[in-house]
Amino acid sequence: MLNRSNYLRMSMDYDKVIWFLTMLTLVFFQIFNETENSSRSVIIVTIVVAALMFFGKKNKIHIQFTYFHLGFLLFVLFCYASSVWAMDSAAARTHATTILSALLCFSVYFEAFKMDDSVDRLLKAVMWSGPIVSAYTIFYYGYDEFVEMMDNGIRSDTDFANSNALGMWMAVCLSLFVFYIIREGFKWRYSAAVLLVVITAFSQSRTALIEAFVGSALAAFFTIQKEKRGKRMLKYILVIIVGIVLINLITQLNIFKGLYQRIQGLEGFLSDDSVVEIDYSARTREAYIQLGWAHFLQSPIGGIGIGNTYFISQMFIGKSTYLHNNYIELLASGGIIGFGLYYSIYVYLFVNLIRDVIKRKNIYSEICCIILAINLIADVGTVSYYKKQNIFLLMICFLQVYINARKQNEISNT
Repeated sequence: MLNRSNYLRMSMDYDKVIWFLTMLTLVFFQIFNETENSSRSVIIVTIVVAALMFFGKKNKIHIQFTYFHLGFLLFVLFCYASSVWAMDSAAARTHATTILSALLCFSVYFEAFKMDDSVDRLLKAVMWSGPIVSAYTIFYYGYDEFVEMMDNGIRSDTDFANSNALGMWMAVCLSLFVFYIIREGFKWRYSAAVLLVVITAFSQSRTALIEAFVGSALAAFFTIQKEKRGKRMLKYILVIIVGIVLINLITQLNIFKGLYQRIQGLEGFLSDDSVVEIDYSARTREAYIQLGWAHFLQSPIGGIGIGNTYFISQMFIGKSTYLHNNYIELLASGGIIGFGLYYSIYVYLFVNLIRDVIKRKNIYSEICCIILAINLIADVGTVSYYKKQNIFLLMICFLQVYINARKQNEISNT
């Protein structure tokens, strides 16, 4: 027979294992990317987490239906419905099933962490997945080949992960490192953030670079705001100095050579400067945007069918791919309905999180707002609506909204 102290100790042990498995799941998202191994690993780990919850909580699991479930379920139903008018109905159903599978799996994690005081543990799981993925990336190529690729500005179109997706995940993790370094003070373990900077440079993703700067700057601003005035000014000056040093490094150090060249290419494209070599990627993305917008105007209500944009990209550009912009992708494939259903999730989260920030100055609601903001920036350069890591980040934000409401109800009932 377990006494109360032994039961609490066992529950804490279960919680630590669940946290570790959650972090491992996030690592699997990156190293297995969109392969079958990714789905299998997530399902296996989720089953283990569910079993640990069942035994750790002594069968006391109360599953609740929240707007996290409702918002995504409505979007999933639309994705399935779009298969009726889609040219490739199987593609629409596949995307719908992918999102539904993620919703079911992440509902387990939602349940596992919903009694926490905040999403702190989940944010740290996301943060520490970054250094592990970074170390794996270096190990995957081998140190010598990795350094040679960095020196020669060769882009990491990795065999195990899309370079943009890899860079953008590093940007999210880096923003969280900045948040915790300023909040808790520098600890030697936080020096692992250097790996994230290196892999962001290795990815040569311009979107990731913007995400990293915006996310880190916002995390620094909101965290420093909590400090006393004198200390606050000192930290602001320190952050500005670090930012200037980093910008200088990007333009000078060899490891940032490829990324800097891509930034110059984008500048040449935007300014139509014939002196600067114009980046082919920027021209291609502009073509995708124009193509997607044209087809949205032709089918503005329900689009051409979720997951069907590869038809039009193949037909008009000669390459079977998505449109590299989540806004255009959803407008073209899902029309106003699909676009509205998906981005209503962001509206709901922003409204509830900002309300909590205004009322209670909750730092975790603020960091969730930052995650949403950098997600919206990322959507300009990638298609994210069916990606597991994106849905997981949104789940964290939904969980913070749930925790805020739960704690408020507890106060009201006392």
